[in-house]
Amino acid sequence: MKDHLHQVSSQERLGACIRSRRIELGLDQNSLAEVAGITQANLSRLERGKLDGRLSTYMQLTEALGIDLFIMGR
Repeated sequence: MKDHLHQVSSQERLGACIRSRRIELGLDQNSLAEVAGITQANLSRLERGKLDGRLSTYMQLTEALGIDLFIMGR
């Protein structure tokens, strides 16, 4: 039987980082969404990697979370 590896997209990795930092800070999705100027529904989809957000949205989130967003070449 073949092993099937689950490939995690960049969106999923970024979403997991956002969720992890939000939880670390003790914020719920509603609070973070309000501070970042997005809807809770969109934040939920971003955290699950189900929404391909705009760069400006990620910048708002990282600002609200007190973290930096770096874009690096491969």
